[in-house]
Amino acid sequence: MQSGDFEDCGETLRHQIMTVIRDNTGGMFLLVRLYLDEVEAAARRHMMEVHETLECFQERGSNGLEHLLNLAYNNTMSRVTDQSRKPRDLALRALSWIPCAERPLKPSELMRALAVTPGIFALGPGADYKVPAVMAVCCSLITVDETCDVIRLIHHTTQEYFNQPRQGWPREAKAAFSNGHANITTVCATYLSFDTFRLPTLAYDSDDGNKKYTHDLWEW
Repeated sequence: MQSGDFEDCGETLRHQIMTVIRDNTGGMFLLVRLYLDEVEAAARRHMMEVHETLECFQERGSNGLEHLLNLAYNNTMSRVTDQSRKPRDLALRALSWIPCAERPLKPSELMRALAVTPGIFALGPGADYKVPAVMAVCCSLITVDETCDVIRLIHHTTQEYFNQPRQGWPREAKAAFSNGHANITTVCATYLSFDTFRLPTLAYDSDDGNKKYTHDLWEW
């Protein structure tokens, strides 16, 4: 729990939050993180929902951690899909791009890809999304690995969860993941149709004497 989180909860409730989460996550750090995010989302709506969320954690208990993790992912995806249309669609595009891309993506590359709109063949100044904004709409399901400058899903179990049958998901969420590769193809085709690609811009690499394309998505 970071400084400033749940500041309106009061000391007693903050202690209860930590105790309930500690006692019902079996020591699994990822589950603790997802539970904290769930409580924080409840706190932004109403304090009564914090108590209801804690009661749900206690009812689930700490047996069957894999099942509990799936429940936590289900609740997180519900928060993603319950957003208004624009943040929801942005989150679903980001969450489907990361596992479907041919290689790990740099944050700047994903932000550029998300800014491309099929049928519009240019990007204006400042068109790229901001990393914190995208992470926020994804409800903490993605993270930036600063050691290698890569944006990725928070855990390998997140990928496993997305690979499961998507029963109960809204139509838009199912479509985003089912059509992930096709959507990437459409974005790349749009990007390569930009005016700047009519004569591909090449840059001379003085290190190895080769020319290389300077556009981010060329190799995708």
